Amino acid sequence: MEPVRWSDLLARSELAVEEATAALERQVTGGAVVVLDEGGMSESAVLISDVGLGALTARAEATVTDYVNSYPLRAGLPREDLRSRLNLPQRAFAFLQELMSNSGQLMVRDGSFDLPDRSVALSDEQQALVDALLSRLKDQGVRPDTDAAFDGDLLEYLEAQGLIVRLKGGVNLERRTFDDMVAETRALLEAQERATLAEVRDRLGTSRKIAQAFLEHLDTTRVTRRVGDARVLWHG
Repeated sequence: MEPVRWSDLLARSELAVEEATAALERQVTGGAVVVLDEGGMSESAVLISDVGLGALTARAEATVTDYVNSYPLRAGLPREDLRSRLNLPQRAFAFLQELMSNSGQLMVRDGSFDLPDRSVALSDEQQALVDALLSRLKDQGVRPDTDAAFDGDLLEYLEAQGLIVRLKGGVNLERRTFDDMVAETRALLEAQERATLAEVRDRLGTSRKIAQAFLEHLDTTRVTRRVGDARVLWHG
């Protein structure tokens, strides 16, 4: 069953290692076999026939096509999801990704695979929902509803467009609200060097849950750094 590791193929072969290697190298040179590894031949290298490679790339393209047709508002099929569906090791998948990107069969954007000519287009109904959702988040400000109140695909679309920021715990903030919260937090930390979660919560006028999710996001994006029970500005 293709693709196959060279070490597994050697184990099944009745040929001596040197003889089997020479035979394989002839097949690779002639184009009948492809090594799915930028590092070239090694026992861990993954091999596939040229026919098998054509079938594999077609399967990858079909998988991505089915996904984006099912979820038209999403940015594409996440890279790790496609690798899992194709059941390929990391290095072989990286080789396939580069091959398909260079050939124009698929494109990779923000860690997801998509069709090269596809663009996300909202229907009139979806646009109305997006407008209503954004308006609602703007009105809610620093105390927004959680994910349960909104359509997941619309949230992903808004995040991809940079219109909202999604935090842990299902917290979604309208972009301008988030930027204002970051500015307030920076001002607080510049004034007193460090601040507890409670101090940030009170400065922003939000809840403890939202303040915690917000600060964890700032830690992850290296705006702030946690020191004990307080936060300080990140200085790389």
